[in-house]
Amino acid sequence: MNEITIERIDQRTALVRLGPRLDNTTAAAVRDSLTDLHADGVNRYVIDMSAVEFFDSTGLSVIFRAWRRAVHADGGLVLAAPSAPVRTALTTAQIPAPVDDDLATALARTRATV
Repeated sequence: MNEITIERIDQRTALVRLGPRLDNTTAAAVRDSLTDLHADGVNRYVIDMSAVEFFDSTGLSVIFRAWRRAVHADGGLVLAAPSAPVRTALTTAQIPAPVDDDLATALARTRATV
């Protein structure tokens, strides 16, 4: 699987599907993709983490910065379907983004904020 795939939901919303790793080897590509989306007017993100198997502090930094950028642009970021170890890392790091158990719930949350 690619490290990142992007689907535009609407002009301001993107579904971002991450691959099996979000670490120092992949974080720059993910960060650059999220930055490009922001520059293109996206301020609402659903990050599908269901395929993420390995996640380190570099990945946490990418997620936190994307959340902060989205919030400062009057948008938001929702994390969807992380595995138990990834959810633990997110909780331990106190990432302020909402975390939903499945993609459908995360997408519905995002539509509710439109």
